Order: sequence, then structure tokens, then C-alpha cells
Amino acid sequence: MHADGLHYHDTNNRELTMVSTVKQESEGFSKRQLEQAKRARDFQGSVGHPSTQDLKNIIKSNLIINCPVTVADIDCAEKIYGPSVPILKGKTTRQTPLTIASDYVAVPPQILSANKYVTLSGDLFFVNKAPFFATISHHLKFTTAEHISNRKLPQLIQASKNVQDIYKARGFQVKYMLMDGEFVPMKLDLASAGIVLNTTAANGHVPHIERQIRVIKERVRATRHTLPFTVIPLTMLVAMIYTSVLWINAFPPKGGVSPNLSPRNIMTGVQFDYRLHCKLQFGSYAQVHQEPSHTNTQAARTVGAICLGPTGNIQGSFYFLNLRSGKRITRRRWTLLPMPQEVIDRVNQLGTADAQPELLTFYDRTGRLIGDSMTPTPGALHTPETVEDGLEDLNTPTVNHDYGLDKGPEIDQPLVKPPQQAHDPTYEPQDVIVPPPITHDPIGLPEPTTTEMPDPGAIGPRRSTRARAHPQRLVPSFGSKSYQSTAAVTQDTIHPDAHLNPNYVLVAHYIMAQYSMKKGLKLYRERDEDAITKELSQLHLRDTFEPIHPSKLNKEQRKHVLESHLFLKEK
Repeated sequence: MHADGLHYHDTNNRELTMVSTVKQESEGFSKRQLEQAKRARDFQGSVGHPSTQDLKNIIKSNLIINCPVTVADIDCAEKIYGPSVPILKGKTTRQTPLTIASDYVAVPPQILSANKYVTLSGDLFFVNKAPFFATISHHLKFTTAEHISNRKLPQLIQASKNVQDIYKARGFQVKYMLMDGEFVPMKLDLASAGIVLNTTAANGHVPHIERQIRVIKERVRATRHTLPFTVIPLTMLVAMIYTSVLWINAFPPKGGVSPNLSPRNIMTGVQFDYRLHCKLQFGSYAQVHQEPSHTNTQAARTVGAICLGPTGNIQGSFYFLNLRSGKRITRRRWTLLPMPQEVIDRVNQLGTADAQPELLTFYDRTGRLIGDSMTPTPGALHTPETVEDGLEDLNTPTVNHDYGLDKGPEIDQPLVKPPQQAHDPTYEPQDVIVPPPITHDPIGLPEPTTTEMPDPGAIGPRRSTRARAHPQRLVPSFGSKSYQSTAAVTQDTIHPDAHLNPNYVLVAHYIMAQYSMKKGLKLYRERDEDAITKELSQLHLRDTFEPIHPSKLNKEQRKHVLESHLFLKEK
């Protein structure tokens, strides 16, 4: 519970996982009970791996005298370690699959007639530098995400056609696609497939897909913090995104075409069943049953694997990560077990081999890190490496790739340095008359100029003798409702004409006006609302600010707090 009385979940606590592990199952048992459970599991292997029930009968019948193992020790071993892995590998038999009746849901005629022509919004997003092509239909709200090997033009065109085939199989026709200016080179190829591509201008975005990508990232981040692994392999990362998209499509969204049918029901016709599709949680450890063609061999009947989510078929099969090969496999039967430490170490080893970071990192199209996650990759540098991934195929003049980069101060450097006055203790400042700019007559001869000499008897300018206070640095305070000042104060003063050549003074004064957000809305309401909405949306979507309660800041941290102001300037 927070100090303010609110309940919250701290995802930085890596000790808390939603997956059953041997360490968690060991909690509540004393050291002696753990030792006796380990002895019972070793005893089961010493007597030839009998079943748990047969082992209990052996103990009850006192068939082995002076045996220190009790029935309670066997129950503790089953609770902590789960079923015996050697017994599963050696005794598991193949069972006949259940007969599954095809029960596909047809698309309602009224939905098909009203939404026959589909408009899609698409964009790329990057998780741990792996590119994904995501789309969402405007009315059906069906979301797709496909992992692509690179960002080259043929790969993106094929991904777009794959999405088109999904809609075509259910009687829909993709008519329009809305994308960023980055996808301009795809326009001709998509037109040949019957799709009209509409791209935004420079720095423009497509709000539908941008919002949906954010939802996908939130679901993936939530799933990642339920896993006990430090590093996950790329195969698990891709499956995590696919599983998140699968469950996003499993329920009717707000503003969809039907309050009862989910986007997945409409596009696939498959209805989810709790008994088939909700058996395992993502990241669970299990011994999956192998089903070779020749069953009378000495090969292990099961293999250790990590659940990667349901496949979505009618039979209720699941994807798994084979801990031996590191590949994705599909199985219909398994035995769930608590996860031992050696399984966690094996997954970390696979993730390190794929050069994956500890936490999920999100990047934009130019390779810049989004957010404040700076967790380094084990054995890698902090700075992302430049990888040849075919950017030259999509870089078009309509895209501003420098958008969002920090720019240096735009100060014009002096063309000619003004002569410096030698240090003289007796020198007194005098009024300097700047000569007028040199102009030329039509025949090219310069007009004669005269320099006005100062009058020795004239009274000089009046100087104030009041002592001036040095500017103070602004220190915000949380105690009052408003800050002491709303403008930053510089320590060093620069003369406004220091960068100008005194022989070519063309500008007499600079007048700059900027309004506060409240004042700007009164003067230019419509334009300012669009500008403010665009700016605040970028701050929100890029997670620029993270709220921190003032009570958590110490005195030194309060001194470094900076104000955030929003001003409007007409360009």
C-alpha cells in the first residue's frame, strides 16, 4: 500500500512472479521438511522409479526395513517438485486425440454487407530492435502483428498481402491503407493488389494504429513482468506479442461493429473455450508429451518446455519453447510442473545467446530508444549499433527523419570579429556613432560619408549608482500553489549586438512575443487547440514524464526539479 492509502503493484519487484516455481512452492516448509522431501524423491529413483501410489504402498507395507522415508515426505515432494520428471520421460504413453467437431461461426450478413470494403491503418513498431508490422481495421477493430526479418520493401509488401488474404478469406476486401510517409515506396505494389495507399505528410502520424500499438506494448510489458527470467530469447518475445494480440482480438472492443462478437470471431470463426484455450499461462514450465511415429524406442517420451500461449485452433493446442533446441514446437498434451532453477538458467542462457536485454526496450523507426529504460544488454554496449536492414529502400524525401532530435542553439557566428579595445585604466567609455550602411548609386560609385565627432563639452549619459543584485537561480517549491517566477534567469549576459558586424547593421531591434497556453487559446483558439493537442499527445505517447510524489524526493533532489511550461509561438 502506498503512503497515500492507494493499493498498487510494484513491477520492479522481480521476486514476484505469476508462474509456479520450485522456490515459491518451497515456501512454508521447514529446512528439515525440504531435506526429507529431497530424500523421498531420491529414494523413488533408487528403487526403480515406481509410481507415487506404488511408492506409498511400499512404505505402508514396510517392504524395506529401516526406511527413513514416510508417506508425508512423499506428499511434500509431490507438492514441491511436482510429478517425477524421469517417470514422465519413461512412462508417458500416447493417447488418442479427442474428436473435435468443427464449429465455425459464420460472418453475420449484416456485418459483411456494411463492412465489405475495409480500411486499414498500419505501421511498424520495434521491441528489443525486432521489427513488427501491425495493422488494425477501422470498424471491425481486428488487430494483426507480424514479425518481419527486415524493413526492406519486398518484406513489407508481403506482410501487407498476408493481411489482405486474412480479410479475403472471410469475404472482406481491403480497399484502403493509411500509413506514414515512410511507406510511400509501397504505393505502386499495393495498387497492383487493389489497395489504395494513403500516406501522411512529414512528421504526420496515423492515430488509429499508434494507439493500438501502445495497447500491444502495454499488454506485452504486463506479461513480461510475470516471468521469473532475467533475459528471454527472441522466440519467446515474438510469441509474447502474438499471444497479446490474440487475446486483444478475443473480446468485443469499444466502438466495434458488434457487442457480442469479438474481432477474432468475425475474422476466424473460432469461439474460445475455457477448457481448451485457458489451460496454461504464458511462461509456465511443463513436460510436453512427444508423439514419435515409432513409439517402441528408448527415446524420452517428454521434453521440458516453456508455454508460449495457445495456437487458437479448435483442438486447443499450445505453442511451447523447447528447452533443448530453443525452437518453437506445438503440442496437444503436457504435464504442468513447478519451475526449477535450472530451467530458469536455461532460458536466461537462450536469451543471452540472442543478445536480448533484461527488460523490454522500445525503439522508433530511426533506432532511437523510446522511454527511460536504459538496461544494457549483457555483453553489449549502451549505444544501439547501426544494422544494415534496408532503410535505404524506404527513406523518401517526404519523411523528416530528424524529427524529435535535440538541436543546438541556432546562433549566427560573427563573420568579422570586431576590434577589441586594449586595456587602459584611463579609458572612459564614449558614445560611438555607428556609420550608416554603405549604399551604391546606379553608376556604381559610393556616396561620400562623414563621421560626426563627439563634443568634448557635452554632458555624458547619466549612470545609476544603485547597487545591482546578481540574478538568483530559480528554485521551485511544492509548498505554495504557484512558483515564485515563470521565467528562467541566465547567469551570463550576452549583448544582443555582439554577433553583428558594426559596418553592416541592418536590424535595429528584435521583437519576439510568445503567449501562455491560456492567452493563446483566447487569441487563436482553433489553431492553438490543434497545436497543443499534438504536443501533449507526443509527450503522453512517448512516456516523457513519469509522476513522482513530492514526499519521495529528498532535499537535494528538490533543488534539481525543473519547471515545465508550455508556450505558443506563431511560425
